[in-house]
Amino acid sequence: MKLKKRDDRLTRLGLATGTVAGILSGCMFITPVAHVQATQTPSNPQTTQLNVDLVPVLSVSLDDEEMNFDLDPSASAVSEESTGVLLSTNADKGYTLYITTNSDETALTSSAETITTQIPTLTEAVEKDDFPANNWGYYNMVSSEYAPVPASGARTAIVNQTDEPAWYEEGTSAAEAAKFDLTIGARVNHNVTAGEYSNTVVLTAVANE
Repeated sequence: MKLKKRDDRLTRLGLATGTVAGILSGCMFITPVAHVQATQTPSNPQTTQLNVDLVPVLSVSLDDEEMNFDLDPSASAVSEESTGVLLSTNADKGYTLYITTNSDETALTSSAETITTQIPTLTEAVEKDDFPANNWGYYNMVSSEYAPVPASGARTAIVNQTDEPAWYEEGTSAAEAAKFDLTIGARVNHNVTAGEYSNTVVLTAVANE
């Protein structure tokens, strides 16, 4: 707000010379000059409170959009493939990451009409050495076991940022701590018909309340 200032007014009575009764000849009379300044009256200070609501933001990105396996029925060990997962958030209580398939189907299935066999997901968590044939699942970094991938709507938490899982190390930066590998394992034998099998895995991050 600008205050408008009045013009300074200068009151001046001019110089006068004259003779008073012939005695004060040549005397000079000077009238004092007064400077009148405008006064500034401060206005009433007004305040307003500014409130900013910053909503939590989450982002999840994968290094690879596809994970391809070449399964050998003769192999006795589980086959593994991994992709990098990067999470970032400004949520003050962190996030939880969930894994599901994108439908009610949890098995790896073939699109070929002549192939009726499937590769179901695990029914329970198992250690790598005990991975059963003709199954697939994801590697749980916290429990160090392979676990079943649930159907859509029955999600399973695989990472909780408020915890300190086994892969967390002291001194790790926030960005490094939010980057990890998602590992999928599968194992088959000769009972599964040769062909291409697939399913879609969905990762969903939710801000913790």
